[in-house]
Amino acid sequence: MSLRSSALPKLAACSSFEGKRGPAGPAALRGTTIDYKWRQALHEEYWGCEFDEWDNDEDPAELTIDDIKSLQWGIDAVKKICGSDIAFLMTKASDLKVDIPRTNSTGEMDGLLEEKRLTFDLKTGMIRNYREQMAAYALGMMTRTFTTDWTCYLIFFDQEEVVRHDFTFEEADAIVKHVAAAYHTPGKVPTLCEYCGWCAHQNNCITRIHAANKAFNTSGRLIAGESFDEILDDEDKLSEFLDGASVIGDYQAQAKNKAKELGGIDGWKTVKFKGREFVKTEKISSLLDKNGIDLANVLEYVRIPAAKLRELIGDDAEKAITRGNDVLQLRKAKRTQ
Repeated sequence: MSLRSSALPKLAACSSFEGKRGPAGPAALRGTTIDYKWRQALHEEYWGCEFDEWDNDEDPAELTIDDIKSLQWGIDAVKKICGSDIAFLMTKASDLKVDIPRTNSTGEMDGLLEEKRLTFDLKTGMIRNYREQMAAYALGMMTRTFTTDWTCYLIFFDQEEVVRHDFTFEEADAIVKHVAAAYHTPGKVPTLCEYCGWCAHQNNCITRIHAANKAFNTSGRLIAGESFDEILDDEDKLSEFLDGASVIGDYQAQAKNKAKELGGIDGWKTVKFKGREFVKTEKISSLLDKNGIDLANVLEYVRIPAAKLRELIGDDAEKAITRGNDVLQLRKAKRTQ
């Protein structure tokens, strides 16, 4: 069985992971659209010939002003990395396929500068771990070009951040080998991880069901008179309870979505709220001029991202930036036992 390179980070977290099948949601379609526009813009600017046609079953997503700004940031970020070699960057799909050893599959990069041993991959949404996917691309390219080192750049559009991964042949091969071996291990047991909600087995996974049952059993003991303090005072029991509660929370979210699709069910009704209102930034300047309003009077109501201000005016931005209190979040991590 083949292993898709894009699935390797999920399989590294849970060797039983299997992606859901079906049409792409709005977020995925937006990501595909931005990826296509990025590759098209660079190809047509430097190669001067026609680019690949859009071949998705769905029409491209309509990009917002902010999406277009993020797209331009992504173009500029890669130009900065490549320097004068940007003219040799390949972004056509036919030039970006590479056989991945140990996986029986072909991966597709988003950009390739082979002379400099550089690969680019574009991502939208949150910054996540993609090291195993990058290792697969690096291993495939080093195998094809008979080289011993490779660099992969991840371009996170929404976060406007670049993450660099450097690999030797031995490092990339060891990473891909480890994930493939775990996937093919007989009798493997699923692992709770951050990708459970993306898995085709999320509702019949024995590990998730077992965790949920443990949480339900805890609730039963509380009804019988036991104290929740017993769980709060024991780290192992606390971790176990949080695992189960997160699964139950996911089940609850799915149940609520289904009830909304049905227009409500006995004991639950749907309530419609007005959507949030947004100001079209491209219209503000002319409207302020028309009404004789100074831009300074409006700025106190506008939140400007610190990163964007630094990008616009450099070090002077620090004079206008203050930092709020740090926020402590709890996220699912791999258990040590």
